[in-house]
Amino acid sequence: MIVLDVNVLVAAFRADHAHHPLARPWLESTLSSGQPILVPDFAWVGFVRLVTNTHIFEVPSTPSEAFEFIGAISSMPSYTGVPGLTDGITAFRDVALASDSWGNLVPDGDVAAIRRGSNQRSGGVESLGQREARAPAVRID
Repeated sequence: MIVLDVNVLVAAFRADHAHHPLARPWLESTLSSGQPILVPDFAWVGFVRLVTNTHIFEVPSTPSEAFEFIGAISSMPSYTGVPGLTDGITAFRDVALASDSWGNLVPDGDVAAIRRGSNQRSGGVESLGQREARAPAVRID
C-alpha cells in the first residue's frame, strides 16, 4: 500500500506544478495497476487549501475543480481513505462547497465538518480565523 501526501496530490493535479510531468503519469499508472493507495483526509484538506490558494497559484483552482479531482481518485477501486469522520471526505466537501471555502479558509471548513459529524450536543468551534464573519452558515454552536 502506498500512502500519498499532499505534495504528490498537488503535483499530480496542477499542470503548472514543476513535478506534474512526473507525478500525474505515476499516479495514473499506480491507480490503473490496482496498487492500493491510501490518502488520509487531512492530506485532502491540505490539498484543497493549497490548490485554491491565491498566494500560491496566480490562477488557483476552484473548490469544485479540486473536489472533482478528489472524486476521481477516491472512486478508483484501489483507493482507501482514512477518514476522520464516518462519512470522511464527503462531510468536508459538503461544508467547504456550501461555505465557498478556499485557500486558508479550507481548514475551518474541515473543522466545521468534524464538529457537525460529532455526536456532541454542546460546545462549538473555536477558531482565530474569519469563518463566522464570512460564512455564518458554517457556524456550529
